[in-house]
Amino acid sequence: MELYKDKFVTLHEDELVIKTYYFPVGTNVTIKTKDIVGVYYDEQKFMKDCGKIKGWGMSLNPVWWACDLKRGISSKNFNVVVDTGEWTKKGFSVVDIADFLEALRDVVDSTVEFRKGIPFDFPETVKDSESDKVGIIEKQPIHFEDDPKK
Repeated sequence: MELYKDKFVTLHEDELVIKTYYFPVGTNVTIKTKDIVGVYYDEQKFMKDCGKIKGWGMSLNPVWWACDLKRGISSKNFNVVVDTGEWTKKGFSVVDIADFLEALRDVVDSTVEFRKGIPFDFPETVKDSESDKVGIIEKQPIHFEDDPKK
């Protein structure tokens, strides 16, 4: 069942499908919602977040952006970055940020925090020392000071 859908992304209960992600073929990428440890978002404005966003591909921060060639131009859309604990974060556009965030909050772990703003440097996820002993890395939640939900 689709919880949220627009031309850039589709959210299901157990997965997030980011459309036109891989360059140059434009195939989608699917993320399991259980793997999400952090979410960043901000409005799209002309020349805002210069260097932190890109129309398609890798920006100066560790974010690979899905295709939206109008991302650097002022629009009503929002930029979203999802952290799954990997070095490369996944960035994409969203048409209705309020509906998207509400739907996403319902399907991710309750410890996942949402932060307005897209940083240059992202916090590292902490490895659980017990799970490291058996070679399994457990993803820990990221905590921020200014979660707008609080």
